[in-house]
Amino acid sequence: MTWYQPFFQFTGIAEATIQHDAGAWLRLFSRGDGDIGQWIEDLPRPGALTASLNWYRANLAPRIPGPPQLPPASHWVPLDAPDRLNALLLAELIGYAHRNPVSRS
Repeated sequence: MTWYQPFFQFTGIAEATIQHDAGAWLRLFSRGDGDIGQWIEDLPRPGALTASLNWYRANLAPRIPGPPQLPPASHWVPLDAPDRLNALLLAELIGYAHRNPVSRS
């Protein structure tokens, strides 16, 4: 888990810190990828920054997880372990299809 995800849980503090120099934060997190200029333009819009951070707030596990289950994959699982990821996704989708058959009447 990266450090910024728990940091984003501090509502108000995270927003104030990022708003202090949004450009620096965006360059840090994007690593130069993406349309930073557009993001800097969009973030000051009312509620935009909080909405962006809410994605992390809603998707962070309530506890720090154990070791990753897809070694040696990093944060970029689709790039680091595509075969293992596809196998897991297919197994889950097939299981879902068996548990929830579609009626074809």
